[in-house]
Amino acid sequence: MQDVFKSHDPDAKAQKDKWRTNWDFWTDKKGFSVFVDEAYMQFENRSPHDIKNKIWNSWGAQSRKILGNQGKARDLKRIFKLPNKAFMTLMPVYINSLSNFWMLSQTVRRVDVNQRELVNVLITCEQSVIFGREVTINRCWYSDKFNDAINKMMSGERPKTFYTDNKNWYGLYDTDYFSREVDIENGEAYL
Repeated sequence: MQDVFKSHDPDAKAQKDKWRTNWDFWTDKKGFSVFVDEAYMQFENRSPHDIKNKIWNSWGAQSRKILGNQGKARDLKRIFKLPNKAFMTLMPVYINSLSNFWMLSQTVRRVDVNQRELVNVLITCEQSVIFGREVTINRCWYSDKFNDAINKMMSGERPKTFYTDNKNWYGLYDTDYFSREVDIENGEAYL
């Protein structure tokens, strides 16, 4: 996990003295997206004083500056006000034109609140077959604050929706792969 964590003092007894955020790695990186799978394990809300959590939170708070080419809240507001057909066409194009920080999690509420509040769009995904084609139905809620997006979803507010054709994605990701918890010392994590 040397992309986010760097060894500071490996011989230190306290974890807080062993690790720092690896800002040097990100200095010249631009124009890409970052995906953190099982985000509830990386941004764990049950151990806010853990050094791993503090480093992730520090990095996450700066992700907008690190990634560079990110959208603007006003653009998202406009897109979410579009009629459904226009939204279905424009939203995937807009997302794919930007550098994004994606947190994937089955348990949203276990993700640390510091990270949840940085999110502008909540997307739930459902695999389906429509007219014989495997697709992902992407239901989207927008809010300036993530908790409001969760509340919109939980209250039954109708989401904006777009579809993704899965023919380009199926088979590329092994959903049965056993992903271990982050092992900072041995770099066992995927970003």
